[in-house]
Amino acid sequence: MKASLIAIVKPIIKENEVNYKGPDGVLTVLGKYVLKIPSEKQNFLYSTQYWPYIRYDNGQDELYNHKTAPYEWHNLAHKKKYNKIKDQLFS
Repeated sequence: MKASLIAIVKPIIKENEVNYKGPDGVLTVLGKYVLKIPSEKQNFLYSTQYWPYIRYDNGQDELYNHKTAPYEWHNLAHKKKYNKIKDQLFS
């Protein structure tokens, strides 16, 4: 059975979270990057140390808090109390 990426990476992150000196976040374009498609039609993932945020070209989105839900089982994007975090991550 293959180990999940989260199971492999989580202990490394946990061990180094106090001394974290990486970038504030990482932007990834999810698919369609080979085609000449306007940016508003692309899918994006912006991930910080604790907040991965995905915005799809159809307007749907996903937001997770890795402090409370490290396995991304609870999508917080639809909860209004997280709108400010989403705005900060997508701006």
